[in-house]
Amino acid sequence: MQQLRRLFVTLLATGIALVPGSARPAPTGRVEGRVLNAATGEPVPGVEVTLTSAATGSTDTLERRLRTDERGHYRFDDLPTGEERFYALDAVFQGGLFSGRAITLPSDTQREPVIDTTLRVWPTTTDPEVMLIERDDIFVSRNDEDGGIGVVESVRVVNTSERAYIGRGGSGDDARPGETPSVGFALPSGADNTGVAVIDADIDIPALVGTEYGFAITTAVPPGETRVTFSYPLRGTAGSYDLSRRALYPILSLSIYATDPFEVSSNRLSFDDEVTVGDKRYERFASDDPLDAGDSLQAIAVADAGTPPGLLTGMAGVLALVVVLGLLPLLRSRRAERKPPRTRAELVEAIARLDLEHEQGHLATDRWASRRAELKAELAARDDRPQEPSVPR
Repeated sequence: MQQLRRLFVTLLATGIALVPGSARPAPTGRVEGRVLNAATGEPVPGVEVTLTSAATGSTDTLERRLRTDERGHYRFDDLPTGEERFYALDAVFQGGLFSGRAITLPSDTQREPVIDTTLRVWPTTTDPEVMLIERDDIFVSRNDEDGGIGVVESVRVVNTSERAYIGRGGSGDDARPGETPSVGFALPSGADNTGVAVIDADIDIPALVGTEYGFAITTAVPPGETRVTFSYPLRGTAGSYDLSRRALYPILSLSIYATDPFEVSSNRLSFDDEVTVGDKRYERFASDDPLDAGDSLQAIAVADAGTPPGLLTGMAGVLALVVVLGLLPLLRSRRAERKPPRTRAELVEAIARLDLEHEQGHLATDRWASRRAELKAELAARDDRPQEPSVPR
């Protein structure tokens, strides 16, 4: 009898062990990988790599730090698994912070999950001359909840060098990668930079820092094109919202897209077209010419086509604003008159910039052809011209 009971217990225990799905999932996993120099493709030894972790709905955080070995390899063991926990990797190289995307360790496997990753770094530069804004699109729509407007801004940043840009403060003795600004973004004076939210970006942006001109990211910006889209609320006065700001870098093309009932008045923008983005209809006001770093863009979005309430008093105020800001649309002129360049060199440069905008798809063919014909005619009319130099097409 005792032997039969022992046999029954043994079979029962074996049966329980063989029930599908009864084995416990792995409680921990591993994240490993390598740091590569993106310019050469070679592994980089001695790079400081930090792994940070946070769990959804919990204050439980984790941080570990190490340096890559002679093969550029890193490895973090005994990491808690679960879809509710996220991990992020950062590398510090030549004063720049290079961040990786968030990852998770699955908890639905009996074997220890292993995530293999690659962090790419570049040699760095602090020269702001390598940076420009290829395109800055600003979308404005009413926010009925708080009486303000919501602004979504999509910026295409171009690093023209072969190094990652880390900002002018990146080389100082007290510079701390990940805390000092790299690329800055200008905001209107009425915007609250604490309300900025990054919607989408080509690079991982772990933190934003407030600045006197708006805000900045702290991540190194790699060579080439990087897109950053962000939003912020903007308060106004009696239906008038000031979108003015100063260009921090050269801007090849800047546009403001406004939904009904807003009308945009600006010293550098004029009505360009009506476009549909998503399910919204916008009027687009575009820059006639590129902006240089330091140039002032003055623009006001008004909730009706009349004079901005609370901003102007009488006709004297209207005339003063037109004189100071060049807001010709307030006088029912849709497009500001542009003075032709005074010198031949300026004409040649204007044609070159025009062609560049057209090549990059920022300027419609009919508008490009019309404006180019005007500039070419002005150039041909000059008596002192030598043989016309070739202009980039």
